Amino acid sequence: MEISVLRTDDAFLALRPQWKALIDQVPSASVFLSWEWQYLWWQHYQGNSSLFLLVCKENEQLCGIAPFYIDHRKPLHLFSQRVVRFIGTGGDTSPDYLDVISPPEYSAKCCASILAFLFDHTREWDSLAFNDMESSSLFLKQIIEKNTHHPSLHVQRKDSSIYYNKLPNTWDEYRASLSKNRRGQINHRRNALKKSGELIFGYCQSSEEFDTAFEQLIALHTARWRQKNRNHSFQSKQYIHFHRAVIQQLSDINAVQLTYLKLNDQYIAVQYWYLWNERMYFFQSGFSPLYQRFSPGLVLMAHSIEFAIEKGMREIDMLKGDHEYKRSFAKELRPIVSIECAQPSFLTDLKRVKNQMRLLLAK
Repeated sequence: MEISVLRTDDAFLALRPQWKALIDQVPSASVFLSWEWQYLWWQHYQGNSSLFLLVCKENEQLCGIAPFYIDHRKPLHLFSQRVVRFIGTGGDTSPDYLDVISPPEYSAKCCASILAFLFDHTREWDSLAFNDMESSSLFLKQIIEKNTHHPSLHVQRKDSSIYYNKLPNTWDEYRASLSKNRRGQINHRRNALKKSGELIFGYCQSSEEFDTAFEQLIALHTARWRQKNRNHSFQSKQYIHFHRAVIQQLSDINAVQLTYLKLNDQYIAVQYWYLWNERMYFFQSGFSPLYQRFSPGLVLMAHSIEFAIEKGMREIDMLKGDHEYKRSFAKELRPIVSIECAQPSFLTDLKRVKNQMRLLLAK
């Protein structure tokens, strides 16, 4: 299998049609591996990093893409360190389910070839840091196996999980799966809102509606967290510009949706979802603190899931974050793993000592 490295933005752009054709052959791929999401992230967050896209071909046929970049950073402001990461990680975004993109029939060979390439080119990097892969990822399994043959590598692993739920064919079936308490809360809060005025659930169907709903999402999310004197996602202009661009691009292929609640023609809640491979991913939300006692976010979540079922989605995925409302709407857990493999170096040894000291102090 032939591996080549793409290092320029022009090469990334030119890869678009092949990337899109390849990902269509990978039913398990998430929206965060789409060309649109990956390319836009790189355009907004590359900084002084270096593109390191690995392209796998067999008999001149594209059979895999490793969406990597090399993050140049100076921990402790003293030493330069080169970290190979998935595109999408390292900024103030936090996508899940990143991985090598390869159809099932090529996946094993492709992942093995990519790892062999990385370890044949160790002069290009100091560590590998791959975040939030599914525990079933073949690439992850091969990294772990590779480590057994390279005992000098310093390996750190972090396990977590994501709540998700398979969706039935009807809202009534899904609603029946919720706890009696949760069903009662939804009905009570929705009825209370209806008594306050005209309540409308909606979703975006034009670029103008997406623009308006996104601005409302920013305003509602910001107002809520400022009231709590807490940091919030939309305080970064870079984050806002990136997601505005993502929504514009993905709305053209029906891969994103902003759902909302209006009360008396005023937005009181907005939710940001991705739609990909019959999954609907919950990404971000905002609701008016003025209506907090009515739980507009809870009411909108129920409407959004009903919308997902009507649109033929087979699963809702709540993405990272262990919150009570996520557990109440999604019962199943999907394990995810982050792993870092560092080559022996003074900095790695220093980091290892620091971690050991932290463990000793915690006892």
